[in-house]
Amino acid sequence: VVGAIPVMATGLVNTAAELYILRLITGVAGASFVVTQYWTSCMFTREIAGTANSLVAGWGNLGGGLTQIVMGSALFPLFK
Repeated sequence: VVGAIPVMATGLVNTAAELYILRLITGVAGASFVVTQYWTSCMFTREIAGTANSLVAGWGNLGGGLTQIVMGSALFPLFK
């Protein structure tokens, strides 16, 4: 949720410097995926680390997909 604020603020950008700052913040928020993959690799044994990583990545992709569906469904009627 915290990472969504700079993404929403991108529409208010007026200068290149503002865009650079917002893209930096958005990139840092998106980098949490890499940290999560490393964490699950360290926390689980070698035999199940691949399964744990795939489950974590799958849940992240599911959340992104559901967000696209819900927000698209909520916003498209507003622009008709």
